[in-house]
Amino acid sequence: MDASPGSRPFYLFLFIVLLICSCSHKKQQDVIVKRAYYYWRTETATSDERKFLKKHDIRKVYKRILDVDWVYMQGAIPVASSESESFYYDIKMYDSFLVQIVPVVFITNRTLEHIDSYDTRQLALRLVRRCLPAYDRIDSAYERKHFYYPYN
Repeated sequence: MDASPGSRPFYLFLFIVLLICSCSHKKQQDVIVKRAYYYWRTETATSDERKFLKKHDIRKVYKRILDVDWVYMQGAIPVASSESESFYYDIKMYDSFLVQIVPVVFITNRTLEHIDSYDTRQLALRLVRRCLPAYDRIDSAYERKHFYYPYN
C-alpha cells in the first residue's frame, strides 16, 4: 500500500504527534488496595483467623450467612445458616478490630434452574425472614392480608 505523495506529510505529522504524546511522562497516582476476605465456613472465626485479619489489615469480610437450595416439595428455601453476629462480636471484642461484614447468600444452580417468578417472590420473603427476624412479625400480618395460602 503506497500512500500518495501529498498524504505523506500528514502521516509524518500524525506519527510525530503520537510519539510525543506517548513519551510524555505522567505522574501515576498511587493505587490504594483495600483487602477483603471471603469467610465461607458456618462456624465463628478461630483465634488464628482473627489474627490473620488484623495482621493483613483486612477491613471488609464477606460472610456467608446462608445457602438457598431447591427442594422439590417446597421450592427454593434457605438452608444451612450461620451466625454473623457472633463472628463480628468475636473480632470486635477479642481483637479490638473493626471490620465491615457483608452478608452473602449462596444460591445453588439447581435453584436457579427451577425457580419461576412466583417462587422468586416467595424466596425473597423467606430470605428477609431468615436474615431479619424482627421483620417477620410485621411481614406476617401483611402477608396474611395480601397473599392466599391454602395451608394456613
